[in-house]
Amino acid sequence: MGRSKQQLIQDVARQVLIKNPATAEQIRQSIVNSGRRHVPTAREITFALRGISDFVLLDKVDTSSLTRVRSHKVNLWGIRGRKYKQ
Repeated sequence: MGRSKQQLIQDVARQVLIKNPATAEQIRQSIVNSGRRHVPTAREITFALRGISDFVLLDKVDTSSLTRVRSHKVNLWGIRGRKYKQ
């Protein structure tokens, strides 16, 4: 049996966030690049990270979208207690 979606998100997020803070879409893209068949959405990743105390919301950053005329704010995630270079 495969790992749960929650466990997959937690493992990949930890790998991505060890170097730099990232958005849910960047974490999602890492899962896509790993060749997974069933990739969680950015919203599912955000909800999963909110429920795990190791991850912390650092800031809200502007991002652009193909479906929106204007940019919008998304969450920037990090690992609790980790200092990131600015």
